[in-house]
Amino acid sequence: MASRLSQYIVVAQVLKPQGIRGELKLKSLTDDPDRFTDLKYVFVMENGQYLKRKFSLVRIQDDFVYANLEGCFDRNAAEVLRNQYLYVDRKNAVQLPENRWFIVDLIGCSVYDEKGEIIGKLTDVIKTGANDVYVIEGDSIQWMLPVVEDALIDVDVENGVIHVTRSRLCEVDAGAY
Repeated sequence: MASRLSQYIVVAQVLKPQGIRGELKLKSLTDDPDRFTDLKYVFVMENGQYLKRKFSLVRIQDDFVYANLEGCFDRNAAEVLRNQYLYVDRKNAVQLPENRWFIVDLIGCSVYDEKGEIIGKLTDVIKTGANDVYVIEGDSIQWMLPVVEDALIDVDVENGVIHVTRSRLCEVDAGAY
């Protein structure tokens, strides 16, 4: 059986060209922007395929990453990449500590309570700073789950299943956030 986990993990979004020599201003989508320091290449989606491009970090400043990509030598080439995402392949992704998961692996997981009753599907992860909040879509209701120690019973991203403590769920209006 093929793994449900994506081979590629998004690490940044291209915000805009920076200057006239093809430099890019990136929004880091990782917990640690310093991970770009040792990054040698990234993948860019072009025509439905992931294409490998050499990556060179210029600097990290004010929570933004400035970098150069292979083939991007001027502002026009950089402009083409505006709003696109940069990815790494899974084998070169950072190693996460125990009980941490990539958001891309969590999205789409089926969520069950401690009795094994289905609650819904995890559709989003909100980064609050203090702790993440999982957004779970049920049949006719939306739930939010603060990711704290007693809220998660088991997370199995390989099989797409999460077990949670039902009493930690917060019912919300779907348009509330």
